[in-house]
Amino acid sequence: MTKPNEAILSDAGILFDKITDAHLMHQHVEATASDGFDLHRLWQAANGQADDSVLHDISHNLTARRQFKAILSQKASAYQPQQAAASSDSNIRNGADFDVRITPSSSQDGLVYVQLIFHKQASEQDTDKQMLISHCHGIFRQKPLTAVQDQRIQILLHHDDPMLKDLRDPETELYIK
Repeated sequence: MTKPNEAILSDAGILFDKITDAHLMHQHVEATASDGFDLHRLWQAANGQADDSVLHDISHNLTARRQFKAILSQKASAYQPQQAAASSDSNIRNGADFDVRITPSSSQDGLVYVQLIFHKQASEQDTDKQMLISHCHGIFRQKPLTAVQDQRIQILLHHDDPMLKDLRDPETELYIK
């Protein structure tokens, strides 16, 4: 065999290895995590493109829940970890990226205002926040968000909304995407 042919065969072998690796990676992405959750579906949910039933299904699947949390931790524009158990006021949550303030409505019985107060100036932050996702005791919930105004987002919730319970629970993790 001549030298140029050996180089061509070597290059062909390297190219074959890359194609095989790409094929295996594609198969891995297409494969389900378990119980029908593929990574694309989890990615869509992390981008706010899933309804509550999908989050419910993710919440009841340990593998999907772990993968979803990993995706959220990469995609979230702001995050608030669990709070110290001895937090004195369940209507105030302080965090590195944002604070949460919960105030009953003075004009409408049964309604509660939730303010997300961001620490960064508007020019420094991603103003395209679209979804608040909570994770408490293995259950994910989501709420659509309004636009950021004066470093704040305000949500109006009913007093028995499960998201409100999550916001008051110190074990809840919050993601803003």
